[in-house]
Amino acid sequence: MVKETATQRKRRLEKAKQKRQEKLQQESEAGKSSRFAKRRKRAEEVTEKQGNVERANAKERMAHARLIETVDAHSFRLSNDAQRHAKARANETADEHISRLASDAFLHTQARATETTDEHISRLSNDSLRHAQARANETADEHISRLSSDSLRHAQARAIENTEVHISRLESDRLRHSELRSREPSQEREARLRRQREAYVQRVADESDFHSTISTF
Repeated sequence: MVKETATQRKRRLEKAKQKRQEKLQQESEAGKSSRFAKRRKRAEEVTEKQGNVERANAKERMAHARLIETVDAHSFRLSNDAQRHAKARANETADEHISRLASDAFLHTQARATETTDEHISRLSNDSLRHAQARANETADEHISRLSSDSLRHAQARAIENTEVHISRLESDRLRHSELRSREPSQEREARLRRQREAYVQRVADESDFHSTISTF
């Protein structure tokens, strides 16, 4: 049997990915719902050990796939993910929303507990780049909507956290901020401090206007 070269493998994976993308684009809503239902049912049936092995394999597979994806394919994937998540979240109940947040937090905690220092730094760097790219293209309305959504999500998550989780989150935030700031160039640091000062001045001005309005009544 002839062993395929790296170039042949890359071409094969790209063709397979393109074929799958075309298939997903042509998939009906009923077909999509059925596929998700089968995936959820299968996920409920696997044991914790099997789940950990499958997640590790999937993580490795996705990491490799994303290394070779083109800019257009990357944008297409992000757009599809955003659209799918928006549809799913638009129809979820309050209990499903809270359950999803708790499940996401648990999965993230598990993943981060086993990551090495290099993986941790790489994840933070990737997150920062992804957020910067997403925010660079958002409109003013999308920006306001995102801030409002983030604020609501954080408030809901913090409302149900216990003391230990609260302390752990604060320590994790401090560590993350410390790591990010230790690696940021002087220009980025100056820009960040300038944004913080501007936000503070704006907040003080808004509070002053609010109190002035109240005092007139």
